[in-house]
Order: sequence, then structure tokens, then C-alpha cells
Amino acid sequence: MSTFVVACSLVWVSMIKLEQRKGDYCVAKGSDELCYFLFLADCRGRPELSFPSTYFGNCLAFCTVAMKKDEVVGENGLIEVANAVEREIRNWKSDPLQNAETSISDYRELLKPGKSLLTIGGSPKLAVYETDFGWGKPKKSESVHLDTFRIVSMSDCRDKDGGMEVGLALEKVRMNDFINILEQQFSKVVCD
Repeated sequence: MSTFVVACSLVWVSMIKLEQRKGDYCVAKGSDELCYFLFLADCRGRPELSFPSTYFGNCLAFCTVAMKKDEVVGENGLIEVANAVEREIRNWKSDPLQNAETSISDYRELLKPGKSLLTIGGSPKLAVYETDFGWGKPKKSESVHLDTFRIVSMSDCRDKDGGMEVGLALEKVRMNDFINILEQQFSKVVCD
């Protein structure tokens, strides 16, 4: 299982548990309520799409995982979420443009009030700390759009090879709660 899958799973489960405490995210309507997790996949390196090596731009696919809230926060939620995220990555790899025609309208539907959505912005594979537009590599990279539409950023880590940075914006009290929940979830990964 990749670092990306584990990190996404830890963050999604922790966010749902945090918002469940507050009562405004995945509102307890029953076990059938769906929660959504969205991440973007880079299609530029896909051989079947044949982009030239000089292509500079986006070609992204929307990858969406939908799970019942009770599955996400349940006893085996972390494992179930990780399996679902990994399955979505495999589906994308087998057919990168499978939902291309409806992805924008599907995303708009998920943004409607009452929908539970967490989106990952970025990827450690984008190598933001290796980017140099002529004035040197960045010392720090931060996404400024994090407080919108429940977006969490992920990128490579400047100081640790193979490391990952996760960024999100929460009020101080909620951030402390999130950190506690995340540490509890992380201990399950380390101990299991």
C-alpha cells in the first residue's frame, strides 16, 4: 500500500471523526449516508493519451470514493477506506478517462449543501520542491485555498526524501482535536 493511500485514509477518517464530533459533517442520518473523498490523478504520463514530453499544463482525472459514514468511522474504517482508495487508483489506472465526460458535473453535485466531501489537492509526485522557474527551488510551499470546500493539500517534503507534507486549515481548537484523532488513527497503523 502506498504512502499516498495511507495518508489519504488517515486524513479522511480523522476528518469525518472530527466533524462527527461537531455534528455538521456526515450528519447522523443513519448508516446509509454517503461520504465522498475526491483526489485528482495526473494523466500526462499515460501512454494511451500520448502527451508530448514538453506539454506544460493540466490533464487531470477526478477519482472519487463513496462510502457509508458508518464504514468510514467503524472499527475497521481505516482499512476499509484504504482498500477503497487503492481500488479507485486501480480503476483509474485501468481506464484513466472512464468518467471524463461527467467528472465536472459529478463534482458540482458533490459541492451541493448537505453533501459530505473531502478533496485532496496536490500530490507528492508533483515534486513542488524540485520546481525551479529560474529563481531557485522553493524553501516552503503552501496551498492558499485550503479553507474552501474541505480541501486538504498533499505534497512532497522538502527536507525528507520520500516524506510527505499534509496541509489543512482549521480553527485552533478543531486543529487540536484533529491532531488527537489523527494520532489515535496513526497508532492503529503503527501498532497493527
